[in-house]
Amino acid sequence: MVSDKLAAYEPPKQDRSVLIYWRLPEEWVEILYEWVRTSRKYFLSFLESIKPQLGT
Repeated sequence: MVSDKLAAYEPPKQDRSVLIYWRLPEEWVEILYEWVRTSRKYFLSFLESIKPQLGT
């Protein structure tokens, strides 16, 4: 799976544990890009995207 780029060693300098990708990092980039483009929102940071907006 690592050679097919469907997983990555975690931590990187060992070969006993892997992080298996649900989606490839490249797929996530495309999904996020399309979401930002179609929703016309600006993606500032992960924290800001999950933090609730406070009313003024």
